Amino acid sequence: DQFVKDTRDTVVGKTIGQVIDFVRLVLNPSKLGDMLIALIKKELGDVAAALLTPLIVAAGGVLQLLLTPIRGLVESIVGPIETVLVVFLKTLARPVMLRANRVLPQWVPVERGLSNTSVNRRQVIEVEGICTRSFGNPVDMPLINWRTWFAWNIEVVPEREYSNVFSPAADPPNTSGASGGERSIISPGSFEIQWDAGALFSAGEQLRFQARIADADTPSIDGPMTLDAAKAANPEIGSELDTAFVWPMPGMFVWASGRHVYDCSRVTHKGSGDPNRGDVEATPPQMCALMHPARALATARFQAVQFAENGTFFVPAIEFMFVASRRGGYIRHDTMADEDYVFVIDLPPGPAAASPYPIAHTEKLPHNTVVIRPRLLKRLRFLGRIGGKEADPIIEVLPPDDPTQAPRQVRLTIPQGVLAGADAYGFTLSLGWHDPARELARQVMLCEVDFKALQMRLTDRDNPAAKLRRLFKEQEGDLKKTIFRELEKVEIDLPLIGKVRPLQGDNPIAKFVREEVVGPALEQFIDLLVGLLPTESREEWLFRIGVNGVWVSFFFQPGPKERRVLSANQLVFKFALAKGDELMLGSHGTEFDPVGDLMHAAIRDRTLGFENDPARPVPWSGIVDPVSRAERDRQLFVVMRKLMFDTTEGVSKVSLGFDNSPLGLFDPGASGPGNTTPDDNPIVIGAAIDPPVQVTKRPKFARAIPPEMVLVEDGPGGRPDYELQYTISVKPQVQGGDSPA
Repeated sequence: DQFVKDTRDTVVGKTIGQVIDFVRLVLNPSKLGDMLIALIKKELGDVAAALLTPLIVAAGGVLQLLLTPIRGLVESIVGPIETVLVVFLKTLARPVMLRANRVLPQWVPVERGLSNTSVNRRQVIEVEGICTRSFGNPVDMPLINWRTWFAWNIEVVPEREYSNVFSPAADPPNTSGASGGERSIISPGSFEIQWDAGALFSAGEQLRFQARIADADTPSIDGPMTLDAAKAANPEIGSELDTAFVWPMPGMFVWASGRHVYDCSRVTHKGSGDPNRGDVEATPPQMCALMHPARALATARFQAVQFAENGTFFVPAIEFMFVASRRGGYIRHDTMADEDYVFVIDLPPGPAAASPYPIAHTEKLPHNTVVIRPRLLKRLRFLGRIGGKEADPIIEVLPPDDPTQAPRQVRLTIPQGVLAGADAYGFTLSLGWHDPARELARQVMLCEVDFKALQMRLTDRDNPAAKLRRLFKEQEGDLKKTIFRELEKVEIDLPLIGKVRPLQGDNPIAKFVREEVVGPALEQFIDLLVGLLPTESREEWLFRIGVNGVWVSFFFQPGPKERRVLSANQLVFKFALAKGDELMLGSHGTEFDPVGDLMHAAIRDRTLGFENDPARPVPWSGIVDPVSRAERDRQLFVVMRKLMFDTTEGVSKVSLGFDNSPLGLFDPGASGPGNTTPDDNPIVIGAAIDPPVQVTKRPKFARAIPPEMVLVEDGPGGRPDYELQYTISVKPQVQGGDSPA
């Protein structure tokens, strides 16, 4: 009721006034008078009606005689229509209120009673395993109290010793609302790691969020791990130009530590206690557990690297990335480390234990060669844009069991003291072997992925206008019935007759009101609401393409079924990979709807503030543990108002609670020795693929199910969302002789 009362003062509430004006206009007094005369004549009979006509004229005409009944009839028609429109506003607000309610709070510590001010050691857990899904979350709470920018979600299947990280509730706890062959995008048995991509930026870079983010600037603030496509027009992408930041892709190893929380926005549905419905007994709802925010993340990939000691040749290598940060978005970590971080890293196969190396052109004299023992090479690059401390980790080569063989592992230690006093720290470390005889270089293949085109919207996505019309259509029948029931009760006093109910049955006046007043009034109301939405004739896409953990972001407004030529951006990923390494490709993204547009707004417009100081953000502790029920209700109301009425598209436009839509996810699948064709993902590098082969992929349609916004996608045989075209080529690095190809 408070929402409706408040709404009446907004542009949404004013649409009711416009509809009522329309109703009054259609209820033309002259036309109603003629109908009422016809009704009187019908009630009185032909003889009495003939006597009535001169009386009407003598009384000053129809309008004079029937003025009071007409006014009463108009108000009696307007009243129920206005009441029903208010009821509809409540119907429209209900899912928004549910969404607002589910995020107050959203993340709480798994262990009861722990701090909601900062993250201490007792809240931190570790997990490691193989990545099953990795993507920028398309549907996030847009207010700055929750997010700086979209979170990056990493799903992993934990190693057995980390099984205690799970809640009794699965993730997601339910997929209620899924239809047909839709399935959760989260693989069964996966544990979710979330990190606010905007919070990872350095303090200086985060100042960019103070002002409104222009559409064209969106890729550049899509976290420190991605490359802006506008700046990626370089053929060396994936080698020297990359950000050194690797978001894991499915199949890659992941280790992480961070805050162990329950996600209060996703819960199991309470059992009914009805065994016929599969519920043995009624149970209270349960929440899934996840890590959010992470405070440290490590991953690794095998690929070939150019070390200065090997000249222009790439050699097989492992690249290990580590990043730690106290910045978590909605909450900060007390420290990045409670003790040293220690990792054991597998090395690529080394050269022969003793490699002959020629020192003269002649091959006749054996003393013209020397023997070179295996020598491990390293390249360390610190991560940019996170404002991190730069200090080398400690690397110790672990001796192999057979001293005649090259080492197989190193121990990497990041001392706790290195991280002391810092807000962030991160690097990518490449490890490979000195290769004077080029025996390792001959194992390397030069791989090129050239993204050619993106065909948008193979499956039409419901824009907010369509969603609103569908919502209205679901309610329209009931709303009309409610109005008709109320109208049938309307009584007016007619001259010579007395009290009558003119809107009962199928008489002309009742038919007129139903068909020419009520129906058009409801249609006009929905048209006016649709008109309040930001223009959706063109979607807004934040689209990401990734290869082997290097990601490029785009932002554009595709037209229906538009084909976007990506080769104009020279979107070419070049990687050097050893035989047996994997080439992994992925894509995903977000279609911005009105609520999502708030992510572009300046911080002052994204802030849940205090009543006496709206620009000052309510801290997380004040959201999780408000000082009173009244304060929590006020927060709920402010959040709902923002989700209903705020947008970056203009003061005359509103969001009406319509949230973003996910784009289909294209990810590497299961790996195996048979994955050697260009159509595979991942591709296990083996024989050459030359000339380049064109590949077309059509990721399945995905959507978020309200009100919990659970992400689902179509299963095999389902609807395609968009079409991605690229070419794959693989060539040997060394083709005869000792020169790189």
